[in-house]
Amino acid sequence: MVMTTGTGAGRGNQKQRTRTAIVEAARALIATGAEVTMPAIARAALVSEATAYRYFPDLPSLIGESLAGAWPAPADALRPVARSTDPANGWPSPASSCSAASSSARGRYAP
Repeated sequence: MVMTTGTGAGRGNQKQRTRTAIVEAARALIATGAEVTMPAIARAALVSEATAYRYFPDLPSLIGESLAGAWPAPADALRPVARSTDPANGWPSPASSCSAASSSARGRYAP
């Protein structure tokens, strides 16, 4: 009787675990506010820098995947205020307010 060990499935699982570890390490490092570099992410994921680059060709692609889904889509984020009747929507812009204030103050502060 010949037994198979299923190493193909095991290797695939290991690759997924490695990829997940790299992405999670990137998320954790981003959350700290520290400088995010590929070497720092690799150290945190307990993999070599070469391994990190095998899974992600560059830092932007790794960060992109790490942050994917971190925030809701703009339409979803704005849905709670879509029908807002907040009077702040009718306020003048700060620039026009500053211009009006400086115009009215000119006569008071002139030498």
